[in-house]
Amino acid sequence: MSKNNLKKYRLKSNLTQKQVAKILNITETGYQNYELGYRNIPYDKLKLVCSLFNCTSTDILGF
Repeated sequence: MSKNNLKKYRLKSNLTQKQVAKILNITETGYQNYELGYRNIPYDKLKLVCSLFNCTSTDILGF
C-alpha cells in the first residue's frame, strides 16, 4: 500500500495512535502499520476511521 493520509487526519482530530487503535479494536502496532502504509487498511476499519475523522475514504486513501 502506498502512503495514505491517516496520520494527517488523526493529528487534526487530536488523537494518538493508541487511542485510534483502541477504537478500531486493534493493536497500536497494527494501526501504525496502516498509517505507515505497510499494510492495507481493511474496508470495515476504513469505514470506522472515516466516521471518526469525519472524512471520506478518498480523503484517507488520496485517490
